[in-house]
Amino acid sequence: MRKTLKDLHRSIITLKNGTRVANFSSPHIYTFDDGSKLEKCDIRESGLFKVHFKEKVCKDIRDIAGVEMDFMLSKPLLSRINMWEQLYNEKKVDIVFCSLPLLTALKKILDVKELMKMPFRGVRTKDRSKKLILTDRFVI
Repeated sequence: MRKTLKDLHRSIITLKNGTRVANFSSPHIYTFDDGSKLEKCDIRESGLFKVHFKEKVCKDIRDIAGVEMDFMLSKPLLSRINMWEQLYNEKKVDIVFCSLPLLTALKKILDVKELMKMPFRGVRTKDRSKKLILTDRFVI
């Protein structure tokens, strides 16, 4: 089932500091340092909105292989980005948590100043063992 703008709007939660946040596509629950919890996305939806990539194997001077990854944005992914941007422009959401590959792909087509005008951010962990996420700092 594809989500509508209304469905996305219903998935937004407000942290105790007043920041309205949403989950772009993670199949994991986000737990914040203020005790708030942001629900996970459906596993099928999560797969639909993952960033695709091309791999290029590169060898260093010692002949050790590394992988260069080129992230790409699919049409469904771009459509979902546009939906979240619409909610952001309507001032219904402040931060939409997305994967680092998505942030990397966005930085290929936008500079950081432009990205700062959008809601897309990565999580900044406060405590890795407790899997707590900060409510006042986000990865750009």
